[in-house]
Amino acid sequence: MKASKSYNSRYRRDLIQSYLKNEAIVLDVRSQQEWNLGHMENFKHIEFRDIKGKLDYLKALDKPIVAVCISGMRSGQVVEHLVREGIDAINGGSWQNVAELMN
Repeated sequence: MKASKSYNSRYRRDLIQSYLKNEAIVLDVRSQQEWNLGHMENFKHIEFRDIKGKLDYLKALDKPIVAVCISGMRSGQVVEHLVREGIDAINGGSWQNVAELMN
């Protein structure tokens, strides 16, 4: 997996759509309570606080990642960490933003 240098994409719809077409995993990093209030079934859910412990799992998936949360703040932090770890990832912003692009 090649790490993306474009994690500051600021939710570029064209880039997100490109990742989705290339079978990217959408990683929702919201809390369990936030997830319970609404989510997409096909998104993977790993809470922000648990990401470091799931790096081996995410690397083993061997797919690009579009990270999401509520506003893009936590997902942006997660993407910076994933890219440092060699995982190709971009920030999708809010989970609703990416869900809309999938319809």
